[in-house]
Amino acid sequence: MNRIFELEAQNLQDTWSILYLSLAKAVLQAHSNGEAALRTVVRRYGAYIGTAERKAHQKGGHKINLANFYMIPHYRFYDPRLCAPQQQLNEQVALFNVIRCPFARMMKLYDGEAAGKVFCEEYSAACIGAYTENIAQVNLSEVLTEPRDTHCRIASYYRPGNFGDGWQEAAFDSFAEDTNALELRQELGQAKAIWNQSADYLVRAFSEYDTAFEWPEEVLSEGIQQLASFLSMRAASMEQPMDLGFLARNCALNVSDTETSALSKELRQLLLEILKL
Repeated sequence: MNRIFELEAQNLQDTWSILYLSLAKAVLQAHSNGEAALRTVVRRYGAYIGTAERKAHQKGGHKINLANFYMIPHYRFYDPRLCAPQQQLNEQVALFNVIRCPFARMMKLYDGEAAGKVFCEEYSAACIGAYTENIAQVNLSEVLTEPRDTHCRIASYYRPGNFGDGWQEAAFDSFAEDTNALELRQELGQAKAIWNQSADYLVRAFSEYDTAFEWPEEVLSEGIQQLASFLSMRAASMEQPMDLGFLARNCALNVSDTETSALSKELRQLLLEILKL
C-alpha cells in the first residue's frame, strides 16, 4: 500500500501529464502546422531541463556525463511507478528498456497517444543534447505511447573521442567503461519542487513558441476540466478535502505562484474556477 506522500508524488506526475496533454491538444487542433509546432515545443522543453541539469551539476561539482545525468537529477523526478531496468549505465553509455511508464499510461487513459508519442520521440534527445552541449547521441526505438509497442528503448552515447584534448577532466574519470549498476540519488520529498519547476518550464515552452498564437478557449477549458476532475477524484480516494493545500501538494501546476507567464495564470485561474476555490 502506498503512503500519502507516495500518492502525492504520483499525483504530481499524473497532473503534469494531463497538463502536457491539454496544451498539446490545443496546439495540434488549432495551429496551422500542429505536429511540427508540438515537436518544436517539446524540444524546447527538453532543452530547458537539460540546460538546468547541466548548470546544477556544474555548480555541485559533478562531471557532465551520462551516469551523473541519470543518477543525480535535479530537475527531473523519477516516479516510483516507472519501471526502466538498466541494461547498461556508465559515464559514456546509457541503455534502458522502459517497461512501465506513468506518462504513457496517462496518454492512453486520456486518448493522447499521438501527443504522447511526439513527446517520447523528441524529449530525451533534446534534454540530453542540451545537457551535453549536443555532443551525446540519443537513439529511441519502440515507444510505449505507440499501441503496437510494448516498451521504450532509449540508447544514449557520450564518447571521449568527441571531445578532443582535456576530456578526462571535463567529463570522465577514465576512458574505460564501468559496467556496475548505479544508484539513483533522489527522495520522494523532492517531488513537489521538481514537478512545479517542470510544469513552469513546460508552460513556458508552449507560450514562447508562438507569441501570436491564440489559445483555443474551448480546448484549454476541456483539458483543465480533466485536470480538475482527476484532482477531485484523487482527493476523494485519499479522503482529503479538495482545498488549496491539497492542490499545492498534488498538482504539478503551481497554484500559489503569481510571478509566471500569462498562460500559466490563465490555466491556474481556470483550474481554481472549476474547483470553486
